[in-house]
Amino acid sequence: MKRRSLFLSIFFAGLGFLYAQPKVAVLDAVIDKKMDQSISVAVTEKVIERLVVSGRYTVLDRTNVAQVLKEREFQVSGMVSDAEITEAGRYLGADFVVAINVQQVADTYFITAKMIAVKTGVIANQTSAEG
Repeated sequence: MKRRSLFLSIFFAGLGFLYAQPKVAVLDAVIDKKMDQSISVAVTEKVIERLVVSGRYTVLDRTNVAQVLKEREFQVSGMVSDAEITEAGRYLGADFVVAINVQQVADTYFITAKMIAVKTGVIANQTSAEG
């Protein structure tokens, strides 16, 4: 009986490994300096919501992401390159990092989100919206 329990435990642990979803860290949205900076949280949370609802990813908690980067003294607000973003992903143990930019031109807002693979630095997915 003990052997059977051990076998079943190993079997189901193996299945969990096979179907593990990639981990995604979503960085706080970078907002154009002339805009209200408080919208960063709302935009970031909306992107997180979309990723969670898709069911394709394990999304790391936004608060924990911010705390880990703060502890590592990583300056998220100054990140501009994909290399810096992938370095942040390595610190977080993520497979992908999502970077969001929000800009305003006249009365139009532009939001761009790109998902960068931490191991390769390649943009795995990108989307944008305007309104």
